[in-house]
Amino acid sequence: MKKSMLTGSFFLSAFLFFSVSLTNGAQADSTAAQKAQGDYMGQCSPCHGEQGDGKGPLAESLGKAPRNHTDSKYMSARTDEQLIKVVTDGGAVSGFDEGMPPFSTILSNEEIKGVVAYVRQLCKCKYTK
Repeated sequence: MKKSMLTGSFFLSAFLFFSVSLTNGAQADSTAAQKAQGDYMGQCSPCHGEQGDGKGPLAESLGKAPRNHTDSKYMSARTDEQLIKVVTDGGAVSGFDEGMPPFSTILSNEEIKGVVAYVRQLCKCKYTK
């Protein structure tokens, strides 16, 4: 009887440990996604728009229309590394419009990766060759 109680206690403890671990992981993912969305709204949406459609409040004042992040055909042709480079180094260094500044002094590498992940949500796409 004692052995079965110990075994039962072990399995209950293991279950609770993994349940808490999974819950904390999900909460961390949710927090990271919210942070990435907040970074996008604060840094990107003035030009790219809250929906990512390139129609932000500053879009008309720019020389060239901002990229439409909801364009899955265009966005799926770009790797995450390419998108990270554009956000990090700015448009001109990456061969795009010089109106897009580099965000490497404003956002950390992890925050930039989060913004790129959020852009992937906007386009509902992944890189495809």
